[in-house]
Amino acid sequence: MIAIPDMQIAILLLKHNKFGLLNDSYEKIIIPTAYITEITGGNFDTPISEGWLEIYDPDLENMMHIDRIESKTGIKLSVCEESCVALAIQNKAIVLAEDREINTVTKYLELKVEGISQIIIRAYKSNRISKEDSVRFLREIYGSVSPIITRYINLEEQLIKSL
Repeated sequence: MIAIPDMQIAILLLKHNKFGLLNDSYEKIIIPTAYITEITGGNFDTPISEGWLEIYDPDLENMMHIDRIESKTGIKLSVCEESCVALAIQNKAIVLAEDREINTVTKYLELKVEGISQIIIRAYKSNRISKEDSVRFLREIYGSVSPIITRYINLEEQLIKSL
């Protein structure tokens, strides 16, 4: 299964040295080249050499499709967000996001969206991370970026029940 993380998810995982959880949770990860200039300190050499991360631009046709959806919904995504969603269309991939606007656009496009909790649960179910590490990572996230991630009110309780 291919997944395309939005920039917030990528930055969050890089900040916590957990970018590898994407490899533990999905077959392949694709990010837009636009992320490279926006994400400082992100070293993608190892994931690329290991073959689970690819970086490229979405097709113009898919970008234009996103523009049309934005016009219909009244939502304006950033260039990086547009690229993320366009790559998901292009690759029939899951979008990894917690952002409300991205979720609205992906719902309109009938794309599957997963957030941080699903990434953690997938990593746990593939035996790549322990239950204790899963809960610890979730607590780290909410301790540092709780204003960014608002989709789940009782996310920790949901995660613990799922594990």
